[in-house]
Order: sequence, then C-alpha cells, then structure tokens
Amino acid sequence: MKNKKLIVLGGTISIILLTFCMIIIPFMKHSNENLEFGNQKSDIYKKIYTFKDGKKLYTNLSKINYISWNKREYSLEEALKKRKIDLDKILDGFEQTDALNDGGTRVYSVKKNARYINKNIKIFICKTVSGIKDIYITDEYDLEHICKKID
Repeated sequence: MKNKKLIVLGGTISIILLTFCMIIIPFMKHSNENLEFGNQKSDIYKKIYTFKDGKKLYTNLSKINYISWNKREYSLEEALKKRKIDLDKILDGFEQTDALNDGGTRVYSVKKNARYINKNIKIFICKTVSGIKDIYITDEYDLEHICKKID
C-alpha cells in the first residue's frame, strides 16, 4: 500500500514538473531573444531576405542581428534562413503607429517597453496600389525610397 502511494505521488510530481517544463521554459527561452540594430546606415536599401510568398525584406542599416535565447548571434538574414525567427517574432517588439495612404502600407515603431537600444527603428509593411508588398526596416521615415520598386 505504501509503495502504491509513493508511485502515485511520484507520478503526480512528474506531471507537475513536465507541465512546468512545457509552459515556463519555452517562455523563458523566447523572453531572452532579442534583435540588435546597427546605428550606421546607407543611402541604399539592400535586400536581405525573400519570404516564401515573394515579399522581400530590405534595410539600409549596417547590421541587424538576432540574438537567440542561448546568446548565439545570427545576422537577420541567417536567422530567417535557418527559421530561428520569422516576421511575427520580429514584430513582437513593435506596434503599428501609422498607415500610409498608398493602398494599405502599415508603419510599425518600437514599443515603449522593448529592450532595443535603437528606439528609432521603423518597419514598413508595404501594400501599395501599384502592387508592392515588400518590407523595409530602417531608422528613418524615408518615404522617398520606401515601398518603391527597387530590383
């Protein structure tokens, strides 16, 4: 009888620990992930990634790095290719702050509580009447170059 109680108690503790591991540890992993944006920029936007749906990601920043939960550093291009991060994760630290009158382009700015050093970063998700649906990461409101045909 005593052995059965110990087995039941051990099973209950195992279930509690397993539940803890499934809920808390993934949260801890993702809360340590971060993006690091360079302060230097160019006048030219370069393509750093093409998504499966054909959208292209451009930036004029010197670097954008993804820091994984285990402190491994990847360029954003490498992290996207290796599926370490996706657009939804990138947008986690941003909130929509504007919309352009060009067919549906949305502008995202860094959330106030985000841990990014460069708080001036903007993400433009283009949806223009001329059919441009690309994504731009920059630290300026550069409407002369953003959401325009680049290739």
